[in-house]
Amino acid sequence: MLNLPTDNLYKFLAISGLVIVMFSIYYPFQKDHELKFLLIDIDSEIKLKELQITYLETKSGLLKQELDKIEKMLNENDQIPDKELHRTKMQTMYDDFYKSVLELHKSNINIIKDTEKSQLLNKELEVYKIIGIVSLVLGIIVMVGGFWVWYIKVQRPADNQLQQVKETQEKDTKSKELIHR
Repeated sequence: MLNLPTDNLYKFLAISGLVIVMFSIYYPFQKDHELKFLLIDIDSEIKLKELQITYLETKSGLLKQELDKIEKMLNENDQIPDKELHRTKMQTMYDDFYKSVLELHKSNINIIKDTEKSQLLNKELEVYKIIGIVSLVLGIIVMVGGFWVWYIKVQRPADNQLQQVKETQEKDTKSKELIHR
């Protein structure tokens, strides 16, 4: 079990500051790593959607050309056999065309959504960096302040007292040696 140094406020502050410093270094880097993976996923989704858009634009253009050609042929020539079959084929092509246009718009909407996600994640990443820097500075201040005050108010007097006891013992030992001689 972890025993925190609660016997002395200054030691507690120093160690708390050290923990804050370690946390403020680890956590923002961990979040940076996590968010960058999300950004990579979103960027690859955007590129995939852009490829889909290019394909759908090409497909829609070809379908539109084919529809215009069939419609022109049907309108110019009343003597075409199976005119109804051609109109049914044309209707199927129109349906495909509108499905392609619908998919195109869906892809555009998904690109916009993914771009906004990417922007939000970048802003979140900046917030984590700022929080990391602020907590790092505060942690260093608490840690250094705690260690400094602990050293000045507790450790230095304890060291001085120990030194005095040692000097007193040495004097006593020397005086005893002189008496025994």
